Amino acid sequence: MPDNAYVIAAAPVLAVMLLVAMLLVSAALHRRGLLTPWRLLTAGAVAVYLEALLTATMFPLRVDVGPLAPPPQHWPDTLNFVPLVTAQPGGMLLNIAMTIPLGLLAPLVIRVRSVGTAALVGVTVSTTIELLQLAGNIVFSTGRTTDINDVIANTLGAVLGWVLLRSFARLSWSRRGLRAMSLHRLRRPVASSA
Repeated sequence: MPDNAYVIAAAPVLAVMLLVAMLLVSAALHRRGLLTPWRLLTAGAVAVYLEALLTATMFPLRVDVGPLAPPPQHWPDTLNFVPLVTAQPGGMLLNIAMTIPLGLLAPLVIRVRSVGTAALVGVTVSTTIELLQLAGNIVFSTGRTTDINDVIANTLGAVLGWVLLRSFARLSWSRRGLRAMSLHRLRRPVASSA
């Protein structure tokens, strides 16, 4: 009996998720009377970034079944809890670059007023990715590693993105545009009494 390998590509899965997310956000903004092109641009940028992030960190998933499938990987061998000792500079730089957009976009979606909050967002997103990669290794033997160095680099990238956005926000001409793009400051318009 031949073995079967199924490869779950990112595009079909994440394209549907992107479309559904955009429709839900658009509907929510429209229902509240807050749908503007700038806010739609923010929602689209967040959705595209999340799709790219998941593509880079989770896909493709390869599922091997059948008697000729390779044996499952010993997943504890894919864990690295020792910081910086085994870090590769190229990998660290890629992880930093991958999460700079997180630091740029997060303040437009949630309140991120301090470097500590930006670091918390980076740690939370990165730890979630690493735990999902670990789960993928346990269930599918994806071959991905769960690495504390990735969490460190991703957190640094989120903080750098936040610092860049804060620097940009200090320019007087940029504040109005950033406010127009913000999703977390949304309030229902107050009806005027005539």
